[in-house]
Amino acid sequence: MSTPTLTPLYWHGTELVPVSPLPPLDDAATGTLTLLHTNDFHSTIDARADSACGGLARIASTIESTRAAGPTLVVDAGDAVFGGGTLWCARGAGATGRLLGVAGYDLAAIGNHDLEHGPQGLRELLEGGHRMVASNLVFDDDELRKKIAPAYVASVDGLQIGLAGLTTTMTQMLVPGAVLDGVRFDNTMESLLRTVAALAPLVHSIVILSHMGFDHDDTSDIHIVPALRNSKVSAILGGHTHDALDPAVVADGITTCNAGSYGVNVNRVTLTRNAHGSMEVRAKLLPQDHSVPENARLLAARAEEFRAILPLQEERAPLPVLTASQAPKAREWALLTAALRASQKVAGEGIQMVAYLYLLGQLPAGDSLSHLDVLTTYPNAEQLVELSLTGTDLRRLIELQPQFVFYFAARPAWMQDGHPVVVNELDDERMYQVIVSELVSEGGLGWTMLREMHTSVRPLGVTCAELVWDYLEHIQSGDASTEARQGMAV
Repeated sequence: MSTPTLTPLYWHGTELVPVSPLPPLDDAATGTLTLLHTNDFHSTIDARADSACGGLARIASTIESTRAAGPTLVVDAGDAVFGGGTLWCARGAGATGRLLGVAGYDLAAIGNHDLEHGPQGLRELLEGGHRMVASNLVFDDDELRKKIAPAYVASVDGLQIGLAGLTTTMTQMLVPGAVLDGVRFDNTMESLLRTVAALAPLVHSIVILSHMGFDHDDTSDIHIVPALRNSKVSAILGGHTHDALDPAVVADGITTCNAGSYGVNVNRVTLTRNAHGSMEVRAKLLPQDHSVPENARLLAARAEEFRAILPLQEERAPLPVLTASQAPKAREWALLTAALRASQKVAGEGIQMVAYLYLLGQLPAGDSLSHLDVLTTYPNAEQLVELSLTGTDLRRLIELQPQFVFYFAARPAWMQDGHPVVVNELDDERMYQVIVSELVSEGGLGWTMLREMHTSVRPLGVTCAELVWDYLEHIQSGDASTEARQGMAV
């Protein structure tokens, strides 16, 4: 049975040139290529506790059985790693990248979370051996420019399918500028249309791996379809907005798919070229439930990867008593506030205002925590900073919070006692020290009004996880004060 070959293409002037010669395009070619597609996997190597579906071991079995039935290409539409609060991100993207390689992935688009650790995170994802495609990104790093092509051609039995990849420009609002250093965004529509036009003479059809979202803004998948009318694009395999489209949406002859998120489904897409030269596209979501057996080879690789993480689970420290309200993430918030208060990095009368995005996980029950628990609960690698704001500006920021998506918002608390800040108690003329993330200080996550405010920014040189773990270790060693050991009430 034939196996598809993937050939990367790179720009040479206005032409996409393959790294090795492609056969001449055969207008009489017929045949079928199956694509298995996931998106927004977010390092969900193990099925989530609240789901009866998912887990990479099941996906690996689906890949194996589909490959046995015919030529198959396995692709991901971005956000393979980070953003999900799983233990598999504790040591970066490498474990997820390697396990995706074992599962059999061939090619992936780049999502905003894949760029959370910048170019280094992409290098770690590439350790699995699968490739990446990015048509609207430019890399300053020579190694990444070679490993991440703007387009690919999949060839099997005379059939040639072009593949392009898109990354949401929203990434620039979701990842700090310093982290994205060396990664630049081209205009999305210009780069896409240029890539589609350059691929057209080389292929029978084109598939776009898109991390733009299904229907989010005017550059989302469903909104770019009209610009692709009468092109060779037959399918958009999408991600970013976590939609599970079943049936897939067909508009202007282009099938737009999205598999959902967290590996709960695999999207099976068959591209069939008939004797008349027409391309038929069929898409169906395959739930990765208990009817799908777990792949033994993947489970063995998972066990091996977990051995590297195990020491983090064995490092433990006592958890102070946290008297928390019923508000979302209240315990996680209280522990971070207590850690900030006990640290020597900030003034005790300051205000903690870190967005919920940085408290993705959930503290386990019990009187102690492992280092792995902390890294899973506070997974973001961004550093914290201290802003100096007037009471007037701080009031505006606090009043802005209800307008945000939940995880973009923050709940301001006094570090002195952990109680919420009440805006009518603020002095408009007073300067307040406020702890936020590096991204928020740049006006990201929708906090754009910070760009208009006159602030001084002092980097703290520490992440949420580092701050909390240092605090717990001090409690364990007895260095923390009695007050700090008693935790906080929020």
